[in-house]
Amino acid sequence: SPVARPAGGKLRAQVVLGLNVVALRKTFLWKGLMSLKDIKAVLQGKTYAQVKKALGADPLSLVSELKIIVGGTSITSIRDPKDLIVIMSGSFDSSAILKKLITIPLPTGVPKLTIERLGGKEVIRAGRKAEAIALVATGPHTLAVCAASMLDPAIKGDLSAGNAAIAAQLKTLPTGLLAWLAFGAFEMPGGAGGGSGGSLPMLAAISKITAGTVLVKWSKKGWTATNRLELATPKAAQALLKFVDMMKLALKSSRGKKGAPPPLVAALLDSTSAKVTGKVALFQLTVTDSHFQKLMNLIWSKL
Repeated sequence: SPVARPAGGKLRAQVVLGLNVVALRKTFLWKGLMSLKDIKAVLQGKTYAQVKKALGADPLSLVSELKIIVGGTSITSIRDPKDLIVIMSGSFDSSAILKKLITIPLPTGVPKLTIERLGGKEVIRAGRKAEAIALVATGPHTLAVCAASMLDPAIKGDLSAGNAAIAAQLKTLPTGLLAWLAFGAFEMPGGAGGGSGGSLPMLAAISKITAGTVLVKWSKKGWTATNRLELATPKAAQALLKFVDMMKLALKSSRGKKGAPPPLVAALLDSTSAKVTGKVALFQLTVTDSHFQKLMNLIWSKL
């Protein structure tokens, strides 16, 4: 194996995000994403300019679909993601792109980039130790950029990176989505100690989620987000449904009073439907484009 696994637990995917870039460009979200500080810094940086020159085109214009795999030894890895794979698919020849990228001039003393074959795939490796990255031509029109720690699953084309729960969720994804998210087991913060300090006892039952997905669809009429959560038992799923109902009731009784949630939050919760089948809890949120834009503007203002 070309990659040494870190100590402290098995490295595997914790979250997998998929984006339909072609559809996303038609929404206000694209403009918002491109205006985020970190993304603007990359797009306006020297490295991006060099890549753009080497390819003879803006890299983003060639991409039609993105998949982002956040790896780690636990779900907490998403707070400071370092073990990443970004898979780009689109109207490009991945092998030709690698050949163009190795022509980019490098600073004095930095070894020249070369293309090697690992696991039957063309690969460029760059950087040293913790900062090392790799580019892998995973298919004729698919290119992966990954941390060195995630090179093995990138070469194998394993989106779940060894996480069986995520692998099972990926098999259930429908077509026609704007975006989707798949995740494995995690424990909600503060859920296990229910019963004291005013916390709800039912939180102990619903604290552990074994897997789930978030599916996002968009049309000119609005946005639909479907959240599917698998819990440990049917009882836990029912407890989660009861908790949501209690939240809605509390929201309804607080309207017009001091400390009530903002109208936007109230509108979103009102627009959420929920049902339970066995151990699975299903939540669906449908909002207008205007409401969703206000929500995203609120989120982006905090970033």
